[in-house]
Amino acid sequence: MTERIFIAVPLQKAVQSALNLWSHQLQAQIFFQKRTYLQDYHITLKFLGDVDSAMIPAISGTLQKIAEQNCSFPIQVNSIGTFGTETAPRILFAKVESDLGLLEQLQNQVEQAML
Repeated sequence: MTERIFIAVPLQKAVQSALNLWSHQLQAQIFFQKRTYLQDYHITLKFLGDVDSAMIPAISGTLQKIAEQNCSFPIQVNSIGTFGTETAPRILFAKVESDLGLLEQLQNQVEQAML
């Protein structure tokens, strides 16, 4: 059996709330077919696609080791955008404005570990 998975960084509640507010304000102008739950806002580090369920514990263990080697870091979001057509966007995204070095380092560690 396979599961469609990705690796992501969760966002702090304050960032989630700001994104949710922006999303609601944008909803008045643009229709989104599907809404994202507040707790589901995240930063995707790597999309793995369909993965054999038996591999997930090993992947999780590898990610736990990476997490233990890194510290938390601040993320600032200053604006949003969309993917898809202008009249029917599919995805709302946030533009991250902060020291991207730590985020890029984390993403590179995840990328290398998942090869």
